[in-house]
Amino acid sequence: SSFAALMGLFGLYLAVAGILVGIGVLIQIRRSEGQLSGTGLAVVGIILSAKFLGWGAYFQYTDYVNELPPGYVRVNFPKQIAEKQFIIEDNQRKIHPDVEPFVDQRIYLKGYVWDSRVSENMTEFVLLKDNGECCFGGDPAPHDMIVVRMNDGKTFDYSTGLIGVAGTFRANPNPPLGESVYVMEADHVARAKTVF
Repeated sequence: SSFAALMGLFGLYLAVAGILVGIGVLIQIRRSEGQLSGTGLAVVGIILSAKFLGWGAYFQYTDYVNELPPGYVRVNFPKQIAEKQFIIEDNQRKIHPDVEPFVDQRIYLKGYVWDSRVSENMTEFVLLKDNGECCFGGDPAPHDMIVVRMNDGKTFDYSTGLIGVAGTFRANPNPPLGESVYVMEADHVARAKTVF
């Protein structure tokens, strides 16, 4: 299980579990007063789990740092945009003050592609804040989705996993019927290297 730490966040949890199980085994062996053996194997397991935990954490950190394209600000879509929702004043919808600083700025955020009829060479798609209750199987709220439009003739193929999008973030709180409040003019779209 320790090798799995190199394969993502879940692997780090497995490595921690490997350390805890190894410690638990050592305690049981010592309490058995010689009836159980395997101290060497338990120690080796703990050491390997600890090493893979360290390497896995390092790789996750470097992936997190390197997935952000130069010149973009990292934004957490669920927490910094979707959760803020909108402000209603005089029966008009307005962008939340915490979201306004991102408007017309080059940002990088992550989300999930909403299922569409086209799956290859997409020039436009809808990005959702998550792949859970908010959106799949129903209509997402306007603050839970962003229309992504690829710049310069670029395309993207449908992916079920978490993706990262870098581009210029636009907002129109009262768009024409059928238009999205949030639009990302995307320069770069790719599978996310990390889940956070």
